Amino acid sequence: MPKNRFTKIICILFYIFVFVFLLKNSYNYLDPDLGWHLKVGEQILAEKQVPDINYYNYTLKGEKWVDHEWLSNAAMFWLYNNFGYLSLNLLFAFILLLVLIIQNAFMQKCFLKEKKGAVFIFIFQILGLFAIAPHSGVRVQEITLLSLLLLLIIIYFYEKNSSLAFQQANSAKHESAVNSQRSSRRDIRKIQDKNYKILFWLPPLFYFWACAHAGFLIGLFVLFFWIAVKIVELIIEKYKLLNYYNFDNQLSLKHIKIFSFFAVLSVLTTLFTPYGLRLYSFLSDYKNTYYLTHIQEWLPINYLPVMLWQLLYSAIAATAIILLIIFSFNGRKTIEKRRKINLWQIAISLLFLLLAFKSKRHFPLLFIASFPMMIVFFSNSLSLPKQILKQNWSKPLILIKSYLIIGLLIIIFITSTNINFFTDPFSSFCSRFPCQATEFLKENKRYHNLNIFNLYGWGGYLIWVWPEKQLFIDGRLPIAEFAGHTLFEEYHEFFKEEKVKVKLDQYDIKLVLLKIDKPYKLNWFEKYVLQLNEEKINSQENHLKNYLEDSRDWQEVYSDKISKVYVKK
Repeated sequence: MPKNRFTKIICILFYIFVFVFLLKNSYNYLDPDLGWHLKVGEQILAEKQVPDINYYNYTLKGEKWVDHEWLSNAAMFWLYNNFGYLSLNLLFAFILLLVLIIQNAFMQKCFLKEKKGAVFIFIFQILGLFAIAPHSGVRVQEITLLSLLLLLIIIYFYEKNSSLAFQQANSAKHESAVNSQRSSRRDIRKIQDKNYKILFWLPPLFYFWACAHAGFLIGLFVLFFWIAVKIVELIIEKYKLLNYYNFDNQLSLKHIKIFSFFAVLSVLTTLFTPYGLRLYSFLSDYKNTYYLTHIQEWLPINYLPVMLWQLLYSAIAATAIILLIIFSFNGRKTIEKRRKINLWQIAISLLFLLLAFKSKRHFPLLFIASFPMMIVFFSNSLSLPKQILKQNWSKPLILIKSYLIIGLLIIIFITSTNINFFTDPFSSFCSRFPCQATEFLKENKRYHNLNIFNLYGWGGYLIWVWPEKQLFIDGRLPIAEFAGHTLFEEYHEFFKEEKVKVKLDQYDIKLVLLKIDKPYKLNWFEKYVLQLNEEKINSQENHLKNYLEDSRDWQEVYSDKISKVYVKK
């Protein structure tokens, strides 16, 4: 079998496995926010306009709000309503599959011209796939992964072509022949014309991104972060601060100005979305960082539940960055052989590494941003000895290739046969959501007009299955200003022993839907490596539950394995 043919077969089988794995993972998980995404999408298609007034919470009733995912929500509901839940799973599995395929093609074309490190692409994509699995499924965040990858590709090609034009301009200065100068200038103009065209993709990318997911803010930050890195390179070069470095893809100030113009244009483009300037109105709410310490996906990477694959990938990324810096400084004595360093790749990888350590939610972005740096570093640093390469491996390779193909086929078959297909996600995850309790409440109309206190993580589910009921809170607006702090902080006031009764009375709450707490079981890593205490973790009291159980004013009217319902007498 020819080498190219074998490679194509392996690539096809590998990405079939990736798609099947993503589909299986998607059906094993239900995003707590899926319900409100679908309900808001239904509202958008019915009213033919983006949502503006909050109808879903009695705490924020009538308040204005901005749906940063309005386009995604409308598309998701349309698909779900017309083609069922399978269509959503296929769509989001395909988005992540597309990310990995584009990532592979980009790396092979632009970073691994000798193809010697192609195996590292598959190794780190598998590692990244397992690491981002907890964040994948039917989740709008995946649109930001694809958009960030496309943004980084645009930046790469602009940077590469501009650097080539900059180098040719410098060499043209030293040429004496007029014809040669004219020829060089023509070549430079061709490169510049080709180079500027790619930046015209930025405004439409950001317009779509700003309509589809709030992660477009990360993209805008990356634009101006790149400008800052390139300015730092110019300053270092001008003042010879690190004269033992020769930066890869160094640009002129003119090229940076051109990019800055398109960066500003991209920002202005987002103002033409349906919300206009209001799109940025929520930024003032982020001054309050309470959510960073109380919402699970925003917690640091070392907080429970600890995700081992993410820790492993982050540790490898951190090691690669440190070694790149160390290796670079080792060359400072040989100024005549100035060591090349790609400051942008190191800076962007370090930025998202810090963000990933700060919040688990940012890990998928680290996977996208650090991938080029990781592949280039390991493909250049790790290679087989020449003695091994010189040996005749034709016969063993035939067996290895055969086993690899057979192995992939078996894995694909096993994974695909274990996908738990179903049509209604809201009745298929009753071990995590209050299915029976909600049906009980809907059937008993005497509870319909009572103010309810619900769990934050169940808000999105309840919006879909019981849309007539206004809730205390859901996953849309946890950082909204409320009662002198945020709605999410007000929500947690109900769990403080001295404030339970006061808060229940303050909001005239006569109906409470609570989750039955189950003890958290530590895995081996958490128990023996992190030395966490399982007994201490499970010793935290639920003061709201204790009050409702002990109070003569409240009675339990429903209970199952998942939830309990309390009503005020």
